[in-house]
Formats: sequence, structure tokens, C-alpha cells
Amino acid sequence: MDKIQKKLGKFFHSDSAVGTLLFLAALLAILMENSDLSHLYHGLLHLKIDFSIGDLVLSHDLHYWVNEALMVLFFLMVGLEIKREFLTGQLANVNYIILPTVAAVGGIIIPASIFWLFNGGTEAIAGWAIPTATDIAFALGVVALFGKRLPSNVKLFILTLAVIDDIGAIFIIAIFYSESIDVLSLFYVLVGGGVMAALNLADVRTLTPYMFIGLLTWFFMLQTGIHPTLVGIIIAAFVPLKVKQDPRLPQAFGMDLGETRLGYVSPAIKLEASLHRHVSFIILPLFAFMNAGLNFSEAIPANVGWGILFSGITGGVFWGLFIGKPLGIVSGAILWKALSREQFPQGIDLWGMCGMGFICGIGFTMSILISSIAFEGADAFINNALGGIMLGSLLSAITGSIILFYWVKRTARLQQAEASAEATPEGQNQPTE
Repeated sequence: MDKIQKKLGKFFHSDSAVGTLLFLAALLAILMENSDLSHLYHGLLHLKIDFSIGDLVLSHDLHYWVNEALMVLFFLMVGLEIKREFLTGQLANVNYIILPTVAAVGGIIIPASIFWLFNGGTEAIAGWAIPTATDIAFALGVVALFGKRLPSNVKLFILTLAVIDDIGAIFIIAIFYSESIDVLSLFYVLVGGGVMAALNLADVRTLTPYMFIGLLTWFFMLQTGIHPTLVGIIIAAFVPLKVKQDPRLPQAFGMDLGETRLGYVSPAIKLEASLHRHVSFIILPLFAFMNAGLNFSEAIPANVGWGILFSGITGGVFWGLFIGKPLGIVSGAILWKALSREQFPQGIDLWGMCGMGFICGIGFTMSILISSIAFEGADAFINNALGGIMLGSLLSAITGSIILFYWVKRTARLQQAEASAEATPEGQNQPTE
């Protein structure tokens, strides 16, 4: 029993755990959707859950609550991660982020263009942003399978790419997927943001007021026509990150920033640490289960077969993720190299960049979220998008892993050969007279 507990503990502390759980949750959804259990699956999706406070009643199904409410916590965690990286991490170095930013922009433009080639002039063009996203959890889960064989700067570059990709996805959702905006509700949202900004300026370091105001802001965001998950980003922007001494705490809470010492605490790091396990192991797998129910008979009609990969929504999403993402990232990196006349980061060459580009083609969570927003109420469109997301993400993960595997082996051989050459005394191999 102790061995099982130790193995489970080791698994849940590994970087690959989240990706594995997401895959299993999606697989379970697909199996249920395509079996006699489909009625049970749809029953769970449409299970009504009501919340009421006085005369105010919010009545929605479980699918809605997961996508519109629980995913706010996912965006809150992502927002806190982005804020931490920009203020204290690698993204604080402007020179460092130029290359991944240019690569990420290429990784947004090319997939969107490919989707447009397949769907331009049709109502399906609303889903143009679906293949532009990267699933950080899945991408890092795949990278974690390489362990210490993959250089740390490669892992950091992929993380930076994915973070910038997420920033792009956040802006896309906010700008392009907002319905007609209710001005009065938007005013209340701005008031909520203003109150949280005032709390930050007053150096209020207790999390409760931020979360309470954030909850009210989420309610008003529901009425605006802007996707409510963006409230998570607003809250993250104002929760204090600065580390200060707290004599009540015997030691620092949560993640190490290098400057965190005994008796010091950061509210943002504390919140990020407390969210991480709940979001990673409960909310994201639940989201995957609720949204990944791909119906094969609808996604691949008998009269079309696999030809669906070369037309419409499925084709646009599939090729956008599988080819567009790596092509855009590598093209962006080559453009940066040509214009700046700088070299890629130490240890990274074009093959390594190509492998990372394919890994970033794992869209999954963010792609599914964007498809549910873009095609809200159009189940057939969502199902077609799911087919492209699943297959595109799977082949991207496999192809990226293969390229990185052989690239790591090749790099190790070259390094070993260079080390051997340096260790050989000068003149040792000279012929004797």
C-alpha cells in the first residue's frame, strides 16, 4: 500500500501528470459519446445546477458552469503565471522575449491563414482562431517525458512560447469573440477592476477582498457579452506579487522566486500555488471531459470519410495545428534571425526549433475553449472542430516528440565528439616519420 501511495505521489508531482489526466478525461468522453453510455454523458452535460441569492437566480447546466465559471480559475492561474514571469522571471528580460514573441506571432498568423483557406467566405470562418492556441499543460507534459535529456533552455523556450501564445489567445477572445456589449454592465466591470486596483495601491495583501470583488465582476461580465473567463486575468493583474515579510508565517508559502525567504510571502504566489493543484487535477480534466465528446459518426460522415481532413472546419483546424503551427513558429524564428543577425539561444538550432514548433501544435484545452465560444449553439460545427483538434494535437505531439528525440541524440553525439576532440592532446594523431 505504501508503494502505491509513493508511486501516486510521485506521479501527481510530475510535469506529465496533468497531460496524462487530460488525455484520459478526453478519452473517457469520446468512449462514452460513441457507446451506449452517450445518454448518460449528455445527461451529465445538461445537468441543471441552480444558484440563488434572494430574488437573483442563476440556472444553467453543468457544461455551462464548467466553461463559464470554473475556467475563470484556470485563466486566473494563467494570469498569475504570466504576471510572475513578466515581473520576476525570464520574460522580464526584454531581449530574451523578442525571439519567442516573433515566433509565437508567426504561430498565430499561419494557422489562422490556413483555416481561412479552408473556410473563407463561409459562416465557419468564425472559428479562425481555433488552431492558433497552445495547451501549456499538454505541451509541458510531453516535454517532461524527456526528463533531463532535454536541455533546460529548450524547456524554458517552449514555456515562453506557450505563455506568449496564451496572451495572444486571451486578446483574441477579448477582442474578436465578444458579442454586442452591454455598456452598463461593462461600466460595473470597470468599477470592479478599479476597486481591485485601489486595493492593490493600498497594499491590501489579504486575498478575500480581491476574490469577493472578482466574483461580483464575473457576474457583471456575464451580462456584458464579453467572455466571463477574462475576469480571471483582471483579478490576476491586481493581486499583489511583491514579497513582504509576514511575521505570522514561519516560512514562505508556495513557489520559490529566488527572493522568497523564511517569513516572507507574496499573495500572488500564495494564490497561484493554491490554485495549481485544483485547476490542474480537477478543473482542466473536468473541462476536457465536458468538451471532448467527439462523435465519430458526425465528425467523419460515411459518404466523406477521411476526405473531411481536406475540407471545411476539420481540415482547417487539423492542418492549422499540425502544419501551420510549426511552420509559423519556425518561419518567425528564421525571420527574427535574418533581421536581427543574432543566433538562436545556445543549444538550439533549426531542428530543435522545428521540434518545439510541433509541440506547440498541441492545441487541445485552449482550442476547445475557443471552438465552444466561436460556434456556440452549433453542435455540428463544434464536433467538426473537435475532430481537427484531437487529430491535429495528437499528430503534433507524436511528430514533435520524434523530432526532439532524434535532435537530442544528435546534439549529445556532437557534444561528445567535441569533448573528445578537445581532450585529444595536440599532435597525438600526427603520423610518425
